[in-house]
Amino acid sequence: MHISMFNVPNSSPTVAVVGLGRIGLPLAVQYARHGWSVVGCDINPHVVESVNDGSSPILGEPELETGVLNMVATGRLSATVDTTEAVRQAAVVIVVVPVAVDARQEVAFAAVDNATAAIGAGLQPGTLVIYETTLPVGTTARRFRPLLERASHLQAGRDFYLAYSPERASSGHVFRDLRLYPKVVGGIDEQSAATARAFYRSVLEADILTMASTDEAEFVKLVEATYRDVTSALADEFACYAGACGVDAAATIAAANSQLYSHIHGGGPCISVYPYFLLTGVFDEPLPQLRMLIRSGT
Repeated sequence: MHISMFNVPNSSPTVAVVGLGRIGLPLAVQYARHGWSVVGCDINPHVVESVNDGSSPILGEPELETGVLNMVATGRLSATVDTTEAVRQAAVVIVVVPVAVDARQEVAFAAVDNATAAIGAGLQPGTLVIYETTLPVGTTARRFRPLLERASHLQAGRDFYLAYSPERASSGHVFRDLRLYPKVVGGIDEQSAATARAFYRSVLEADILTMASTDEAEFVKLVEATYRDVTSALADEFACYAGACGVDAAATIAAANSQLYSHIHGGGPCISVYPYFLLTGVFDEPLPQLRMLIRSGT
């Protein structure tokens, strides 16, 4: 694949988006709006049927319902349960399959591992594969790379490109956040990073921040998410203290946030999950203070 392929208005190559959830489906619409032919892949047949009917299965996301309707009508967006076949036709594969933490607070890779196996089975020489799912540091290069290579009988960096770029959008604000926040990109090598940059320049107006590796790009998301989780936990403590003191917690925190570097606020449903990724990655680095600070829910 040559980077000039991403002159989308002239060539209209195909991108496969694997995982049509609250982030994946808006990304599919975003890419279709910018001229790509997009095939969304999901294991849920009801999601696939809804998208192919021009209806968004996700409610409450500004621009999404009209975006799905319009892009399906133009023929630039469709959906399938057959990930392997979609990947065979794709120049770019974007993976947005959720990764969660199980009851033992261990990262559950089963869903994204299965998706990776399906991608590998259809992977063709010259394809660019980018993971956007939030991951423990080292996962793209040390877990998914060998899975893709075994399933495809191809070699990453020689036969196909492999990169990581964390999704940084929040549900309910995805299209706004895609315009607002810089896109962080890291590749397993410079050519993978350059090819990923070329793709994102074709679909985003935001700045692109290139990191030295997929590890570094993965770490970016965990740093920002862990910071938000820790500050959210601290805000909870302040609220309890305010209640004991008989003062208004909301007014106090709002006043504290008037100082430029305070930024005390609540987190979203995913934020409390991501700190565990720092404790589960391929690097066996003890983080006793982080373990102490992560909220246990007890």
